[in-house]
Amino acid sequence: MVERLWRIVKVGNDYVPAPEKPMYCPICGEEVIIHDFHTHYQRDIGFYHVDIHAKCTYCGHYMTFGVPITEEEAGKLYRSKYHGKLLVREVKEILEALGRKNLAEKINERLKTWGYW
Repeated sequence: MVERLWRIVKVGNDYVPAPEKPMYCPICGEEVIIHDFHTHYQRDIGFYHVDIHAKCTYCGHYMTFGVPITEEEAGKLYRSKYHGKLLVREVKEILEALGRKNLAEKINERLKTWGYW
């Protein structure tokens, strides 16, 4: 079986894509977190994938990952309340579900101080 760098994680009754381990910004070295995601089906080749946008928690560097997924995973993500949504107010809930409580608190404090991050 091929090792994957991303997994589909349950958050409450919904799902989000998440990296298998923390990812860090190539610009400043701070951690990046999911900002939004969109699932797609390429009909002509029968291929499901999710485009994941991640953002640095410090400098704001923005990156996109195109990740192949199964039809089942695509369905879970497409039906998720987080699908296609800028994840700002939801960041704390998502990070806590991923076991990243300290990072969730840090981001929540920045959101209170700066607003949109």
